[in-house]
Amino acid sequence: DAKEVWLPYLQEGKAILHLAFSSGLSGSCNSARLAAEDLKEEHPEYEIIVIDSLCASLGEGLFVHKAVELKRE
Repeated sequence: DAKEVWLPYLQEGKAILHLAFSSGLSGSCNSARLAAEDLKEEHPEYEIIVIDSLCASLGEGLFVHKAVELKRE
């Protein structure tokens, strides 16, 4: 699913920063890493970064909030 969601943005030349739910609580981080590896193998020019937040709930929300602040700067 990640590949399908990311592909239109990547084709527009945008980069992907995926802040994943804690790998200790879910397999979604590993799935996102595999999707990123597949896409970058096919298209080395794509910029995809997958980060294991090691957080859940409020902790992950704060992480995303900080990422948005940094993007605005």
